[in-house]
Amino acid sequence: MPRIPRSPTSLAFVLYRAWVKLPPAQRRRLLQAARTHGPTVAARAATITKKVAAARRGPV
Repeated sequence: MPRIPRSPTSLAFVLYRAWVKLPPAQRRRLLQAARTHGPTVAARAATITKKVAAARRGPV
């Protein structure tokens, strides 16, 4: 199983290479899914980030 790159630049490059290999119909389907589910995923990521940051600070 391939490793997920840790560097944001490497991750972007890997995702771009995967994007180029997709047929146009799948690209459109992926963009539509991102438009539909993207805001929900972003909100969830923000919530998790806040919880992790609060846990690192410790109790007040």
